[in-house]
Amino acid sequence: MLGRAQITFRRGESGGGVLREALTIRAGARRHRYVLLVHGYNTAQRGAKDSYDRFTGRVARLARWFGRQVIYVYWPGDRRLKPWSTASYPLAIGKAQAVAPGFGRYLNALRAPSRGPCDIVLIGHSLGCRLILETLLALGGPLVQARSLTLILLAAAVPVSLVKAGGRLHSAIARAQRASIFYSPADETLARWFRLGQMVAREGGFWPEAVGHRGRPKPGLWENSRHMNGYEHSDYWKGQEAACQIARMLGATVACPKAPRLIVGRRSTISRPDPPARVAPAARSLAAAWDWT
Repeated sequence: MLGRAQITFRRGESGGGVLREALTIRAGARRHRYVLLVHGYNTAQRGAKDSYDRFTGRVARLARWFGRQVIYVYWPGDRRLKPWSTASYPLAIGKAQAVAPGFGRYLNALRAPSRGPCDIVLIGHSLGCRLILETLLALGGPLVQARSLTLILLAAAVPVSLVKAGGRLHSAIARAQRASIFYSPADETLARWFRLGQMVAREGGFWPEAVGHRGRPKPGLWENSRHMNGYEHSDYWKGQEAACQIARMLGATVACPKAPRLIVGRRSTISRPDPPARVAPAARSLAAAWDWT
């Protein structure tokens, strides 16, 4: 398999500071549509690449052209030492904001093969969704050479108060022709740890809700709103249902099976379509809970 196009805003593969301009790791040919993948918080470059590879492989099996359109994006939302990394969420917000202007300049430089307008799709996960919205806000206007702009936000670690009408990031979403969210009330990371992190960062008010938890605000903001039944925070890059729905959004003619309902019996067993079962939440460490790959 040919290597995917990749850019980075990292000074190192784990932790480190922010590069103010995009550094190209592997260049790709000009194309009519660019699909940029943006990982979340507490994710080193190798872990991000593994998640991107898994996700790209799943979507490309449904839409063979997808792999030719993808660009992997890396940014330093982690620290070199895992215990420090898991506790540094407020600093990661600042890094996302520091990356945003350079990412905006990179997007503005994208062109179709004829050097004319191109279509841009931004797919973010967790705090990567915040980076995408901060980038669009930093631009201060529409992308210069974007014929269309599509946002697909997975488990968005963004306070609802920032994107609702009157919120600081509301206008960023309005710059896209299409904006879709994938959310899950079963996401314990957003239900608990996100709220704690936002309170430490003093942003979003008391016990703020994440967009990716219950899909709010609902009326009128999103073209598509997908309730991902039973999905936990790290399931999106590896889940078949998410891959299938995104392939359809991007034009693939595929039928996506409905996820089975959660079945709760006397022993509270849960049937989930994908991925495989994991350790029960009560047994997970704090570091595992903050692993937002």
